Amino acid sequence: MNLVKTRRGSLIVEGLVAMVIIGCALTVAGQLITLSIVQRRAVEEHAVACEEAANLAERISLLPYDQLEQTAAWELSDTARQLPHPQLKIERSPEDAAQRIRILILWRTDRPEPMHESLMLWRSRP
Repeated sequence: MNLVKTRRGSLIVEGLVAMVIIGCALTVAGQLITLSIVQRRAVEEHAVACEEAANLAERISLLPYDQLEQTAAWELSDTARQLPHPQLKIERSPEDAAQRIRILILWRTDRPEPMHESLMLWRSRP
């Protein structure tokens, strides 16, 4: 009989400890899920920028050499415009026997510095 009296209320303490452990586990799981969502969004944005840069490089490679100046007026596609605050820069080296063309796609995220994807190609005079 003495044993029963000393165990009274122990289930309440065990239940509270279990609830604290479960609460901590749910907090950690929630933070991991949030981090996973943020990382997935970043990967998707990077994939869109890579695809846009590759498409622009293909368009540039199909242009005749004497029309490469037209690239300065190009704009991003509708898909790439879905990036947060996107920017397109196409830089050409001074005309020599070959031109180095750099395609740079910038977009803003929560980070202080903008994210970017860059692709470089060379075009030589025919």
